[in-house]
Amino acid sequence: MKKQIRWRPRWAAVGPLVVLGTIGLGPGLAPALADDSANHPVIGETTVFARVPAPGHPFGVAVDNNRVYISTSAGDFFADPATGGHLNSDGERVFAYDNGGNLVTTTTIATMPNSNMGLFGLAMWNDLVFDPAGNLFMTDDKPRLWRVTPDGQASIWFQDPRLTGLFGFAGGPLGGRIDPTGKFLYFSITVSAAFPGEAVVYRLPLIDHPSASDLQLVHRFPVVPGQQLPQATGLAFAASGNLYVALIGTNQIAVLDPAGNEIRRISSPLFDSPWGLAFTGQSLLVTNADIQPVESPDRWNVLKVFVGESGLPLNRPRTSGEAAAQS
Repeated sequence: MKKQIRWRPRWAAVGPLVVLGTIGLGPGLAPALADDSANHPVIGETTVFARVPAPGHPFGVAVDNNRVYISTSAGDFFADPATGGHLNSDGERVFAYDNGGNLVTTTTIATMPNSNMGLFGLAMWNDLVFDPAGNLFMTDDKPRLWRVTPDGQASIWFQDPRLTGLFGFAGGPLGGRIDPTGKFLYFSITVSAAFPGEAVVYRLPLIDHPSASDLQLVHRFPVVPGQQLPQATGLAFAASGNLYVALIGTNQIAVLDPAGNEIRRISSPLFDSPWGLAFTGQSLLVTNADIQPVESPDRWNVLKVFVGESGLPLNRPRTSGEAAAQS
């Protein structure tokens, strides 16, 4: 079990440190087919898609053709009553919504008694993503990336000091996605040690044994004096190759073009720690992680942000037999 950290000065009890959870989209779940373009909304127009009941704190979001799945997390890593943190013995919830944002089913997943961790994503260690061959890649703060083959063999795929988070135990690799070519794994560093305080996006070629020279810098989100650290979390690729990056520190969504240049920054007063990202039609569903020492149930929302382009379908997992048949 693990949990990332968020750095926000308003968490006075732990200095600038705040706990993050992890994100994720469902493995191999394609974007929903609904099309928003007929309404001619403006790019960045944001509405509330769904309210999330207790325990709130939505993190992971996964979109299937007729369902949207949202995971929650009630456990708090800094579970000290003096900081507003708490322990959770009631289990976590996965909520399923229809495409209209109506709650359809609730699934309870047990946790350890008095757990200070929770269910932070729907497909992840920090994040999970499948490549076209059916290999599972997982981001990890240690700092390293894992690969699990279709027959279930897990190994450390890549390890490098440049992946280290600013505080060592957290802030490292978090979001992960395969690009439209199917040849690269892109991943975010929430708060970098190599570029102190910055958020970073890297990529690696999907080869068996990448070396340090294979690590490619895609984009750096700089530290801006007087502003929160950017803190990149969730990623989502559009079919165009544009990459959407959640920035929980500045409460924004950044858009990178295929060359790694930032072309847009989306802001909304409805954003509260935007964490998980998933496409539906030409909009992006965004979870409000609402990382606060005092809970804010009115902020437990899944938001719908019009972006004017459709998402890239994720690869589905395969068994070893299915992978062999495709080779």
